[in-house]
Amino acid sequence: MKSRKRERLEILYNVLVIINTNKEINPTPLLRKSNLTTSRFNIYIEELITKQLIIINFTKKGKKLIRLSEKGIEFLDKFKEIVSILEDFDIW
Repeated sequence: MKSRKRERLEILYNVLVIINTNKEINPTPLLRKSNLTTSRFNIYIEELITKQLIIINFTKKGKKLIRLSEKGIEFLDKFKEIVSILEDFDIW
């Protein structure tokens, strides 16, 4: 079976699901779990920041943490509904 490349929306969805599952996550484990190259990861993270779907916070020790914004949570909920419909018709 030939593996297919993930599409942009699928990658964005996967990254948001990983963040949501962890509530807050450091960029390094997020990079590993998202299975992207560093350059592609940075492109997608910048897009999510620009679209205000994620927020970057820093701890007192300067550790970077990524979490979903309210807009990101709303997007993820709506996208999950779409995925569910697509799965019902064996499209996703």
